[in-house]
Amino acid sequence: MQHRIGLHLMLNSLGVGGAERHTVALANHLPLEQFRIHLSYLFPQHELLPEVAVDRLDSLTCHNVRHRLDLRTVRTLAARNRDADIDIVLCTNAYPALYGMFAALHSGHRVRRAVVYHTTTLHSRKDRMQIPLYREVFRRFDLLVFVSRAQQAYWQGRGLQARRTMFIHNGIDLDRFTTTNTPFDGADIRADLGLKLCDYVIGICAALRPEKAHRDYLRAIANLHARGVPARGLIIGDGPMRSDVERQIHDLGLDAHVKITGMQGDVRPFIKACDVMTLTSHSVETFSLAALESMAMGKPVVMTDIGGAREQVEHGVTGLIYQPGDTEALTRHLNQLLDPAVRTRMASAALARVTNLFSLPTMINSYTQALIGLAASAPGAGPDRQ
Repeated sequence: MQHRIGLHLMLNSLGVGGAERHTVALANHLPLEQFRIHLSYLFPQHELLPEVAVDRLDSLTCHNVRHRLDLRTVRTLAARNRDADIDIVLCTNAYPALYGMFAALHSGHRVRRAVVYHTTTLHSRKDRMQIPLYREVFRRFDLLVFVSRAQQAYWQGRGLQARRTMFIHNGIDLDRFTTTNTPFDGADIRADLGLKLCDYVIGICAALRPEKAHRDYLRAIANLHARGVPARGLIIGDGPMRSDVERQIHDLGLDAHVKITGMQGDVRPFIKACDVMTLTSHSVETFSLAALESMAMGKPVVMTDIGGAREQVEHGVTGLIYQPGDTEALTRHLNQLLDPAVRTRMASAALARVTNLFSLPTMINSYTQALIGLAASAPGAGPDRQ
């Protein structure tokens, strides 16, 4: 009988975020003929829980971590690794990697350690101060997976590496996001939002947090208005900066021109209502799922040149790229996309690029092969072990 690899996926929480959604995609789609899947999260945020295919999992646990390093949780994780005969612990980002390392060491049997790292630019002093710690943690891991080529080069140049490193691009469920599979009527959606079919609607789908730089997006819309372009803005999301964003909208005289949808369980209708999508982040983005989803829905994307942006968007072909904070360049790009013919050409190219390079099956196959290879490298843990 073929040995199914025991895989323990660990992440901070099931709160809404790109790294969390990536882990949920692995839990939901890695092949069960190859893996026994356990999913653990450290903190009690559960927004993505309804999206987890619980019936595929051998176990699902929230550990309710109480301290920076909660030894009770370490012991619980170690027991899970031992009792469930776990072969690989796969951690999402640095903090779960710390727990994954200690739990693997205390499991009492050989557990391979892997981490998927989604971060490039660190925007807080606290994060930067912790990098020496995580260099030491990651070098004790058997596999470190980056999510873009640019991110891998950035961090390896700064000494962040494991015994083996590689990159695997994020992928999305094209069946869910391609326009032919999103049965929303654009005219109805615009009408519900108070938008006209002739409006030029510029969208942004991002949590309202400082690093997402919604101020740049709003200034670009204000710049367009100053040049006589009747642009409308649609902010898809919510977050701790909402009151600040609302104040900025008012201060720029955009109350009648920009709407905030709030948090949405399904963003597809709102993306479909837009002509163009933007990502204005100054940091954090490494390989944006929001950009891929917009491209799959046939929307040209204007995004900042951070992380793997140039691996996602081919500048001038599938979308446009600019330097973070350069609102004049952002304004020019959005003005260029006012032309429907330009938008149509880029939208078609964007969909083709996502389909060819960034599909969910492509990503899942890459992780499957990487994890099978990792399990086979462990002493006595080949895929045919009895």
